[in-house]
Amino acid sequence: MNNLVKLLEYQSKEEELRKIKQNIANSDEYKKYVQARKFLKQAPESLDALNKKAISYHDEYKAIQTKIEKLIANINELDDATNILENEVSNNEQKYYEKNINKNFDTLKTLKEEYKKFMAYVTETEKSYQTLRKNHAEMRLQMEQYGEKYNTIKQENSKKILSLEGELQNLENNLSKAELEKYKSKREEKIFPVICTVIDNRCSCCRMQLSLDTLNKLEQGVECESCGRILYK
Repeated sequence: MNNLVKLLEYQSKEEELRKIKQNIANSDEYKKYVQARKFLKQAPESLDALNKKAISYHDEYKAIQTKIEKLIANINELDDATNILENEVSNNEQKYYEKNINKNFDTLKTLKEEYKKFMAYVTETEKSYQTLRKNHAEMRLQMEQYGEKYNTIKQENSKKILSLEGELQNLENNLSKAELEKYKSKREEKIFPVICTVIDNRCSCCRMQLSLDTLNKLEQGVECESCGRILYK
């Protein structure tokens, strides 16, 4: 490989740049900022889901209320009819009215249990809404505070980052197109370092024992049979 020294220098500069960017990405300031930003981005969707729940609960509440009102009206009508016709109907008819009254009472009891569960859902949704509002305010403050800190860190490192990016560009201009494309294709595969030395006939990165054929081709820029890195000795 004709430009091995230049490629190694390029890799060294890239590693230096990677470390700076990784340190920024691993900083508490960046993580807190991203956490808050992500929450605030998703908050409208969560709020919309709660609003839809509230609308459906309102409709459900009206439906249950209507059912209860109708049942109570039916019970009252049957009760009034029973009292009015108490001396004018047969025992079987009397039992029929009583049976229907009891049946309506049982249905009313079931509806009241359903209403109780429904109100529990409403209460839980209200709690979720209040929690969302509280968290939204906290996360907005967090994003502002840590956003400023994160920007400070970026500004503190911006000069060094720009310098390294400039050096990398200059090195790219002095590398052959074929070797640079090969190097970058490895980077697209998330391989780093791309180039590594051979120690004791092993790839120094993955520690794979190299074949005799691979060892004989080291001067040609051969790749490790295991990890795919470009080898040199």
